[in-house]
Amino acid sequence: MSGEADIIPAIAELAALGSRFLAWRNEDRGGKPTKVPYRPLTGCCLRAESDNPASWGTYAEANQALAGGGYDGVGFVPRPAEDGIFVDDLDGCIDPESGEIAQWAAEIVEHVDSYTEISPSGTGLKVFARASRDLTFPVKEITVDAPKLCSKQPQIEILANKYTTLTGAHLGGTPQRITEAGGYLDNMARWMAEHRASIRQEHRPPRETPWTIELLLRAAEAIPNGDLPWSEWSEIGLRFWAATDGSEAGIAAFDAFSQKSNKYEARATRQRWSEITRSPPTRFNASSLLIEARKYDPEIPDPANLIGQDVDFSGMMDRLAGMATVAVSSPYDIDGQWDADLITGPAPPIDWLVKGSLPRGVAALLAAMGDTGKSFKMLELGLRIATYDERREMLARPIFGGNIVAAGTVVFLTAEEDRKAIHRRLEAVDPEGLRHKYAGRLKIVTLPDAGGPKPLIIVSGKGELQLTEDCKRLFDSLRRIQDLALFMLDPTQAFVHANINADPAAAQFFCSTLAAIGAETGACALASHHMRKPDNNGKEIETSAEARNAIRGTSALVDGVRVAHVMWPAPEGEAKKDCKALGVEWQPNRVVWGGVAKGNEIAGCDVQRYFRTDSGLLLDRTMDLRNTRTSREDLEDEMVAAIALAAVNERPLQKIGKAGLFENRERLPEELRGLGRDPLRELCQRLLDSGRVVKTKAGGSNIAQWLDVPGGPFAQGIGAFAAGYRK
Repeated sequence: MSGEADIIPAIAELAALGSRFLAWRNEDRGGKPTKVPYRPLTGCCLRAESDNPASWGTYAEANQALAGGGYDGVGFVPRPAEDGIFVDDLDGCIDPESGEIAQWAAEIVEHVDSYTEISPSGTGLKVFARASRDLTFPVKEITVDAPKLCSKQPQIEILANKYTTLTGAHLGGTPQRITEAGGYLDNMARWMAEHRASIRQEHRPPRETPWTIELLLRAAEAIPNGDLPWSEWSEIGLRFWAATDGSEAGIAAFDAFSQKSNKYEARATRQRWSEITRSPPTRFNASSLLIEARKYDPEIPDPANLIGQDVDFSGMMDRLAGMATVAVSSPYDIDGQWDADLITGPAPPIDWLVKGSLPRGVAALLAAMGDTGKSFKMLELGLRIATYDERREMLARPIFGGNIVAAGTVVFLTAEEDRKAIHRRLEAVDPEGLRHKYAGRLKIVTLPDAGGPKPLIIVSGKGELQLTEDCKRLFDSLRRIQDLALFMLDPTQAFVHANINADPAAAQFFCSTLAAIGAETGACALASHHMRKPDNNGKEIETSAEARNAIRGTSALVDGVRVAHVMWPAPEGEAKKDCKALGVEWQPNRVVWGGVAKGNEIAGCDVQRYFRTDSGLLLDRTMDLRNTRTSREDLEDEMVAAIALAAVNERPLQKIGKAGLFENRERLPEELRGLGRDPLRELCQRLLDSGRVVKTKAGGSNIAQWLDVPGGPFAQGIGAFAAGYRK
């Protein structure tokens, strides 16, 4: 990019728009180089999204991030509804060897007569133009019927609300300013609308394979579906659609393929097929499905031997009848399709996110009284899933009654906490900075920094419940995250502009929406909600069942989710007993109880006892209370666990010194923090003498001084120090 002293007027005009920029870098995605967008913060490594203004920055910030290294370029997000600016992306129009520009592209550049620059690959052009009004382009891309000058197919794409690269490599002979080109864009939009069907048909690769019903069924049977990620499952759907021109026979076969997964949802399959029909695939043809199927069944005919034969789909629906309920029958056609003897083989296990507590692919609710700390607990849950490490989790305290058993990307939408508040909480819940090691896995959308929350569900003027456009955009964003494990909304009422507390239909509509997110993404969709405070008779809540009755609103909220967790202030008398048992000073709201209010597949209804730390974080100390003990052996167990956890977290401890146990006692369990310097060192020496703890060499030192447990990373000689940790 150009420096500020010689900045091109068009770039200066874009820069004046404010936070509309991001950084990008080339990454390999499935063997294909992809320009992945990132937030323009030096060293941030958090991905940006074209539909999330909170993930953008200014032109200066983007260039500063680029100069800081780790990125390959700067991107810009055109928002024509705000300022009228579109980008006409002309792909595959420059010969990289001669520099020749294709005639079709040269004519567009001349006609638009606005600022034009060369793309990063050097084989395309981007024309920045302005229209006097927002325009709708019904077709995303147009393939140009012209000779190929490079590896890319000649293509035109009008970019609006989607990020584009910004190189500053001005094409000589074109204006250095962004000019009005409404006539061209208006004509293009009108032409696309009029020729929408013919454009798709004309540029879709011609059918090559005669799909008989036998081949279709063999392909559905051959291609494995062991709970595929959404993107891979969706790609198979594209192949089925291309093979059958989107016919009912195609959706029936795709549904049969989808039913092989434990995550199967009939509605999700039908919805995905509808989306493909609205935007048919251009990179797959009839042979694509056959080629994929031959990877698993070589006996399927080679499509090269079938080219030129006619395709006939007549009678396919009759022969597929009963095969897929979503496509060809009603669920209330009872005969045959619901017979219990059709359920065979071992039962699929529950796909847990938190063992015995939170399953994946379902809607869940977390209800709590005000000032309980539910938002903080949700943040901790998201962090532990995003940074999951099996060894570390084995040493961690339970959360919501279990331990994390799966990793993945987490999306947390908070309507009440801004970025500064989240930063302070992250400092408390993630003192080791693990989120930086797993960059991009924890996405926290602080809506107060983006103008406040926008509703996902509203009541129309006709009194009908409906999803907003923002909700649909959110759905699309979540679907694109291949490893989404957890999606959280906090709190529910900020996102639902309907009376879910009094209207059962509104509550059920919200729960169904949450369940759809879980079913389509395979993630746990968790929303927080409020509980009523105890009534005036002074009776305090003592059980999860009593807490369930205190959840605000209609019972449809709890009935509509698969799992409901509750949290409430512990009864004062019991809280004082708990504090005394653990040697902790009692304070109001220090002890919080929690449990499962609903969970048919969750064993145990024990009340969890949480203790609030000085930072506000709630720690589950149920087991500590259950096994209250002060013996020397118990203190030794606590120290062994602390030393092992420190080594796993790449911040090992020493017996003495700056990394010593006493000097870092804030990192030790509460039972050990009250011990003095000498008792701590004596306890450590006993563990060294017994062999439960060892001293190891690390960091190039010849002195064995770093503590670990036998079999730990430093004891094995593979331990590493966290960045910036004093060695």
